[in-house]
Amino acid sequence: MAFVPTSDQSSEQLRASLERVARYRGPQPLGPLAHLHKEWLHYCVAGRDIELLLNFSIARRARNQGSTNVGRVIALVRADGAWSGGTESFTERDIHCARGLSQVVLGSCSAQANAHGLQLKASLPQLGLWLELMLVPETESFVRRPLLRAPVCWGVVPRLRAWGSLRSRDAVHVFDGDPAYHDHNWGGFRWGDDFLWQWCTALPRLDEGPYGVVFSRLFDRKGLTETGRSVLVWRAEQLLRVFHDENIRFSQDGYLTQKEILNVPSVMHLLVPGTTTGVPKTLHFEARSGADFLQGTATMQDVARIVIPNETDLGVTVINECSCRLVVQGSIRGLTVRQESRAIFEHLTAPPAVEERP
Repeated sequence: MAFVPTSDQSSEQLRASLERVARYRGPQPLGPLAHLHKEWLHYCVAGRDIELLLNFSIARRARNQGSTNVGRVIALVRADGAWSGGTESFTERDIHCARGLSQVVLGSCSAQANAHGLQLKASLPQLGLWLELMLVPETESFVRRPLLRAPVCWGVVPRLRAWGSLRSRDAVHVFDGDPAYHDHNWGGFRWGDDFLWQWCTALPRLDEGPYGVVFSRLFDRKGLTETGRSVLVWRAEQLLRVFHDENIRFSQDGYLTQKEILNVPSVMHLLVPGTTTGVPKTLHFEARSGADFLQGTATMQDVARIVIPNETDLGVTVINECSCRLVVQGSIRGLTVRQESRAIFEHLTAPPAVEERP
């Protein structure tokens, strides 16, 4: 089935909603945290035999008496239960973006909102990866601020459909209306500041149900104090329900381990050795408010790790990206909710900094 653009009023409203999330914000010119500004655009696509995670990020870095932009593209591919991928970095001369515009270019990689949806292109020969995709929104977006203790904002489009192709090494994968997800974070903070998070999104196929489900948890750096919780539920195009904080309970069973774990960049395996992840094997939630409730279970399958050097000490922050199954059931606004699908779960951990290790 080839991608056929539509132009009805509903589609135009969804594309306008998508653009509110997709556009580049940039630092406030005179803002007190402008020198710490970070922005990343995250995309997930679930084909029949493959999962793709693509991340474009731009961050301010101190240089001489001022600061400059540095960019990075991270690409992770999961096929046959195994992860591959890596990262490429870009200097300011290879970065093209402007505040308020829905186009971000990092070298030969780009993301641009247009009349049809969101177009992604990436040519990463060092990683053996090339792709061209069109993501078409199926739900309205949601934007929240602040997300962390620092003024970080978060925008999300939980359900899109992806058309296009991906070539990873010698294998070509075609996407034909497959489920996709997009979110965008921006604000001023330092890696190593006092926060961690968990986050999960459902990636249902059309025959698996009409619901978009995203849940998140925020913690302090030690992971001992929870500072925020949310469960968001969409049905078809509309945001159906948002559950907050005291209306949500979480529990978990065991921890995920696997024999080999992909670390990105690969050299970071020296700082994060071993196969212990700190990622729950199974995570349960129950959200209740009034007559509405939703129960969910995310069961992890396998994980890849993105390792980021801290800006506050000699340690690192680990972003664990997990493929999982998400089952939800409940009742919201008189509707019976029942859905099972693939999902992506993200879990941040904070290994001890070098000076803290025995």
